[in-house]
Amino acid sequence: MKASHPLNTNLWLSFNSTYKVRFNDCDPMGHLNNARYVDYFMNALEDNFKLRLGIDLAEQIEKGVGWVVRDHNITYLRPIKHHQEAIIQVEIVKVNLKDFLVEMRMIEKESRQLNSIMRSKFVCVDIQKQCRRAHPEDIFFLFASARNIDLCENTSLLKRASQFRIGKAQGV
Repeated sequence: MKASHPLNTNLWLSFNSTYKVRFNDCDPMGHLNNARYVDYFMNALEDNFKLRLGIDLAEQIEKGVGWVVRDHNITYLRPIKHHQEAIIQVEIVKVNLKDFLVEMRMIEKESRQLNSIMRSKFVCVDIQKQCRRAHPEDIFFLFASARNIDLCENTSLLKRASQFRIGKAQGV
């Protein structure tokens, strides 16, 4: 993985990572396997936390704080293939006291076409007690300051995808 220059002109709101699609991540047709999209998105999110926000998830777990997925919502628009490079954009959509919503987009590097879009909700947990808890205060403020206020949590993924097709979405 290598960090790349954002397609988005606002460097704080959007973070991009570039990943090469590997053979072992593909189905027999050479397309990235649907289940592997989630792995690529989650890796980009972890990279985003570390490189842009300075949040090391392993260090947080040692402190007794973690985040678990409450739900994923993903839309597959077109296949990305073996050896192609995927740019994954990560943006925080909403932050609450105990959870946050993030939107991640996979764009094929050469064509700049949107391949898939996923929204995931994460809940902050106390590792020892295994229950929900509030985000640590410093992390809550990092999330809140990184949130893209232009993204609406109620916009469907298909509508977001159509915004990219007509060039209205950030990052195109």
